[in-house]
Amino acid sequence: MMPSETEAWTQHLLRDVGLDFSQPDLLLAWKGFQQVAFLPVVCESDYLLFQVGNFKGESYFDFARSFKLRDSEEEDVIWYEQLHIEFLTKQPYMLEGATVESWSFDFGTYAEFFATVEKLPEFQAALSVPNWLLTVYHTGV
Repeated sequence: MMPSETEAWTQHLLRDVGLDFSQPDLLLAWKGFQQVAFLPVVCESDYLLFQVGNFKGESYFDFARSFKLRDSEEEDVIWYEQLHIEFLTKQPYMLEGATVESWSFDFGTYAEFFATVEKLPEFQAALSVPNWLLTVYHTGV
């Protein structure tokens, strides 16, 4: 599968695990993301990202898989694409606290990454915030 095909596959997987896109459950999406992490994708390498915080009057809670790609004809041409499972909410349902970003390459295994992210106070705080809007998308970086 190519990175550009991961958006549709991820939406399907999230529905299969029981996620209701109109009233999304953050924890259920996180469990789905853990499956997305192991999806075979054609790329040079890939990493997982968790980020949470506030920006321009919105709170965000985002899981991403970043794909490093290299041009087959020109080896020095490198670019990145990302798949996001992103939640946004606006006032009065804002998160408190600092912006947090965690990359899987800082851990020995995906299991360590997942366990560490789940223990973050910001992750736990986001679980109790209502009215998240969910978007799944693929983008170039």
